[in-house]
Amino acid sequence: MYQLARKLFCFLFTLSFAIGAQAATYRTYIVNNWSPGSVDVVDGVTSAALSHKTTGGNTAVRAVISPDRSKVFISNQTSGSVSVLDTATNNIIATITVGNKPEFMVHHPTDNKLYVDNKDDGTVSVIDTTSFTVINTITVRTQPRFMVYTGGYIYVGNTGASSVSIIDTATDTVVQNLLVGQAPRGIAASPDGSRVYVANFGSNTVTAIDTATKTVAWTAAAGTNPSYMAVTPDNAYIYVTNTTSGTVSVINTTTQALENTISVGPTPWNITISPDGKRAFTEVANGNAAVAIDTASRTVLATIPVGTGPYWAELSPDGSKLYVTSPPAGTVSVIDTASLTVTNTITTGLNPWTVLATDLTPGIPADGDGDGIPDSSDNCPSVANPDQIDSNGNGIGDACDAPPPAPTISSVSPSSVARGTTATLTLTGTGFVSGISATVGPVGSGVVVQQITYLSSTSCQVTVNVTSTAPKGTKILTLINPDGQRAIRKNGFTVQ
Repeated sequence: MYQLARKLFCFLFTLSFAIGAQAATYRTYIVNNWSPGSVDVVDGVTSAALSHKTTGGNTAVRAVISPDRSKVFISNQTSGSVSVLDTATNNIIATITVGNKPEFMVHHPTDNKLYVDNKDDGTVSVIDTTSFTVINTITVRTQPRFMVYTGGYIYVGNTGASSVSIIDTATDTVVQNLLVGQAPRGIAASPDGSRVYVANFGSNTVTAIDTATKTVAWTAAAGTNPSYMAVTPDNAYIYVTNTTSGTVSVINTTTQALENTISVGPTPWNITISPDGKRAFTEVANGNAAVAIDTASRTVLATIPVGTGPYWAELSPDGSKLYVTSPPAGTVSVIDTASLTVTNTITTGLNPWTVLATDLTPGIPADGDGDGIPDSSDNCPSVANPDQIDSNGNGIGDACDAPPPAPTISSVSPSSVARGTTATLTLTGTGFVSGISATVGPVGSGVVVQQITYLSSTSCQVTVNVTSTAPKGTKILTLINPDGQRAIRKNGFTVQ
């Protein structure tokens, strides 16, 4: 018994040591773009200042971290360079000359390569992140600014050319230039990598690119001057900030429909969604506030006062904190996302532009959804699915599979029913699912659904009772699948 207890103690001690050794090390890097450019390093838990370093360049604007978390790369726009910060020492260890007006950067997840867009040159610089040298310069189109990596390719939004250049990272060559809308800005990849979404600032639209065929899949309407977007973890919706109209558009990625327009306040810029997908956060520059949105009800939960002219909002890795930069005020507000209150204000006084909030913990495979499966082997890295169920065997976990398409109604027979009778209507269409239900409107239609019989994915029967006093005229027929998706036929049938 003693030996068993001793072994158990040793096991628990070893386990607790391993867990303790892997405790998260949160850091926040605040990029200040007053010249000379600088970066403030802040403890991500306590918000205590750890370091302040000049970058060696002017107008620092963006920061990204290397996959091994050992280096932070900072773009210096007016000096045409990228600075490298060592995350262990918080020292700037290199400054690399690239093209004119560099801004956005993307690190290859496995190769030692950093891609940097050069807006005024129409190029993308490729940096070897071990030697800190430019190893390639790729010509794209006019004014490249926004970039995203997915599936071995870099998608570059060319603001001045209404296009997206697609770079194959295996060869570092452009394999496709796709026309999208005018002045493309924010660009984001779906969690499953099947789509890349582009906000077209000048066209008031969002374009979806099919990453398998490298073609435009569809274009949907948004608000006035869409700037940035975020995709929900389940890949079902896109939340898009519309800078001029002061709204957030919610677009269904399956139906491509603009489902909701949420008023948030004047001049929203970027937007981010919590890891669990329950809340979206943006900031309104001319409202001096951050805004929290409930994604279930699609309503504003809170408008939280911050500093003057907020520009950038970024969540901590665990989603517990929201960092909001206010360049004119020289501050970064730290918001507790549970209470939706400002718990700290970090003052740099140097026009803080953007924030990089990250976990520096070495040796722990990234597990963004916290389900215990490393992102590298998780078949659904954005939604917790420890069971890894993949019913259709397509390599994408059921939790991340795109929802089935909404049902449609193509015909109803008979097309008219007499008052004071019971009739069985045969409906044809698409996307019908067993367990489907039906309603007849409008309210007070005098029609009661008695039964619905599922026949197939393209056919069902609805038995209705029409009262003798039912108002004559056209009735609205709605079918509702068990997942809530519905088909509405306004001219469903006529009561005579």
